[in-house]
Amino acid sequence: MTDERGDIAEARADSTPAARHSGPETDAPESLNPRTLRLARLALFWEKLWPAAWPAVGVVGLFAALAFVGLFALLPGWLHLLLLLGFGLALGWSAYRLAHMLSLPSVAAAERRIERDSVLSHRPLTALDDKLAVGEGDAFTEALWRAHLARMMKMLGKVRVAFPRPGLPGRDPMALRLALLLLLAIGLLDARGAAPGRLADALLPRLGAVIPRTPAVVQLWLTPPAYTGLAPIFLRAGAGAPAGGERQGIGSPSSPVSVPFGSKVLARLEGGAGAPRLLVGDRAVPFKAVDGSTYQLEDKIESGDHLAVQQSGRTVAEWAITIVPDLPPTIAFATPPSRTLRSTLRLEYVASDDYGVAAVKAEIRRVGAPADEAPIELELPLSGGHPKHAHETSFHDLTPHPWAGLPVTIQLSAWDEPGHVGMSEPFSMVLPERIFNHPVARAIIENRKMLTEDPGRRPEVAAHLSAIAARPSAFGGDLGVFLSLIAARTRLDFSGRPETIAAVQQLLWDTALAVEDGHLSIAERELRDLQQKLMAALDRNAPDQEIERLIAQLQDAIEHYMQALAEQQLRNPDANRTPPERNSQLLQSRDLQKLLERMRDMARTGARDAARQL
Repeated sequence: MTDERGDIAEARADSTPAARHSGPETDAPESLNPRTLRLARLALFWEKLWPAAWPAVGVVGLFAALAFVGLFALLPGWLHLLLLLGFGLALGWSAYRLAHMLSLPSVAAAERRIERDSVLSHRPLTALDDKLAVGEGDAFTEALWRAHLARMMKMLGKVRVAFPRPGLPGRDPMALRLALLLLLAIGLLDARGAAPGRLADALLPRLGAVIPRTPAVVQLWLTPPAYTGLAPIFLRAGAGAPAGGERQGIGSPSSPVSVPFGSKVLARLEGGAGAPRLLVGDRAVPFKAVDGSTYQLEDKIESGDHLAVQQSGRTVAEWAITIVPDLPPTIAFATPPSRTLRSTLRLEYVASDDYGVAAVKAEIRRVGAPADEAPIELELPLSGGHPKHAHETSFHDLTPHPWAGLPVTIQLSAWDEPGHVGMSEPFSMVLPERIFNHPVARAIIENRKMLTEDPGRRPEVAAHLSAIAARPSAFGGDLGVFLSLIAARTRLDFSGRPETIAAVQQLLWDTALAVEDGHLSIAERELRDLQQKLMAALDRNAPDQEIERLIAQLQDAIEHYMQALAEQQLRNPDANRTPPERNSQLLQSRDLQKLLERMRDMARTGARDAARQL
């Protein structure tokens, strides 16, 4: 009773013209938070949307689940199309029903939802929306109306909006939605990375197929690189092949296939449905269509642990593979490099490679030389094409080289066909040099060696050469030797370029040979050069015309060398040799002629390795 009197008194106090109004004209009460009203409308909208949208979601989910498990790939084209049309009609009907069932909830419905969720009695939000029916303009009536509104406002308290309750379990008592989710999970697990491809194939039926498609047949030819000398590997899977595929001559089907690195694969698929692809490890390579039911591809295998062919998202063939790497060759000195009696360098090596050694080279570097100084590179012989194991010996006359008599390091290198390199341990030695007996020849060679070790000492070397030239009697007054010494001194005085020093070194070498042997050394050098050319030609299987020409030149060089040797023995009575008789020289020439004829016959008949050894 006291509250009512207080409200009437308050109404009379507020009945002034400034406080009068005709009631609320807005859609929502001013005291209600607009955010709360929006949440209530969204909750009502969701409670209508989800039950209405569930049929369309179910149609889409069922279609996707069937596509992921690959069902459509097993159907003929006409049945695939009928199912696709059925799913399309179901989806269209569901979408039409959804569009006509949805509408945005009104403000009044949202207020009623707030009153229910907030457990408000007497519907205060609805009362706040009411208008004064009679007594408008009467101060007491309006004051009493405002008192009524104030009392409703006090009843609001703290409003709230509960979570939406679509009530889907009541509409799906058999829990079919859970079965659909399970089917989707199984399909995604089966498809994995092929899920997009299977879904795309499910949307594109093959209308030309009016009968069930023939099973896919996969054939693979794995061709190892030519340098391996291995036979191709044939793999087959599909109709008529045992489970896990068929392999030609490579062991049991359960064992991995050994595939050399860099092998080429030619794959062919016939039958089935959809464009296939080849999985090489984690890499996918698409096939190219040959005709309506045949696909083919070519690729190279360099990594991976399996080969698989997928069609329409399904694996139709798969093999485990093992990539066999191409290891670099190995090479080592069979015996330490040594000097022969003729002062040549003897190199004996052993080399091996899993598929064959392609080339062998020796690299010689001068100890203490600048980093940019070019090394001596020697191509070493290699018999038998590309042998897996090689044991060879070669001889190299490096006595004319400026490094002869200086400390060097020798290292061997071997190459295989793909370009892998194997290297030996370096070997240190003094490069073989020719022993000169004539004092002038020894002095010339010593100055040549000094110029090699330190090109900056060329003024000192020029002075020494000038001193040697000043005593012609020491070298028998040979005018050619004198002019060579003067020319070498002059070039050293007026030019210090590297090419000038190299030319002077060659001139000094020829001069020392002339002092020591006369024409014998020149003939011997020509003989050795032709010998090396003939051996190189036999190693690389040169044409028969080239072999014949080199053998003829070698025959002439032997004749010249024999003549020069006889002349030197006649001119040098202090040598530990007796002048050869005419008959002994003819006997030696005949023996050499027989050897050359045997070599020529071996080269003609294809026994070039034997000819090279001879």
